[in-house]
Amino acid sequence: QSTSSVQTTTSDAVRDTAILPQQYLLFVPFTSQAPEKNWDEPWQSACEEAAVLMLDAYYKGYSLSPLFAKDEILKMIKWEEKLGWGTSIEIGKVKELVERFVSLDHIITTSLHHVRIVENPTTDDIKQFIANGQPVLVMADGKVLPNPHFRNGGPVYHALIIRGYTETEFITNDPGTQFGKGFRYKYEDLLN
Repeated sequence: QSTSSVQTTTSDAVRDTAILPQQYLLFVPFTSQAPEKNWDEPWQSACEEAAVLMLDAYYKGYSLSPLFAKDEILKMIKWEEKLGWGTSIEIGKVKELVERFVSLDHIITTSLHHVRIVENPTTDDIKQFIANGQPVLVMADGKVLPNPHFRNGGPVYHALIIRGYTETEFITNDPGTQFGKGFRYKYEDLLN
């Protein structure tokens, strides 16, 4: 399985991976895709929306309460329903969702220009984005992610945020569990 990520880019990015810090952590507010711990639909399939909401909270500098997260996720789902999208959306539609709900044009301090899809990013690619202050939204096969908090072996299609790294692991906000804030995956486990 391969991973893809939706990435925001800036004009003043660190370009040389040789100067990357050994570890880095961004403060990205966390929400579960089931903010009120109800895992029935639509919450069972709301990982993409939760990940997009976490990006929005990061770039705009606000925190996420369960009630606010629930309302915002429902707004995204209603917008998707009007477009006839299904419950688990592919990466191109996640990119559209980010462009629609994360008001990038209001983010002057980060010189944010656009969102792009990076197919099969490397560990260094992801570290580079993080070191540049850019959390990475990842689309992955949840069945192969070693997360003991997933039900039924994990979702087939899953979205999460990489917000940092150590020398051996990515630090994520994984909305697929209420225990997903700061959840760590070894590099190879997430890239698989």
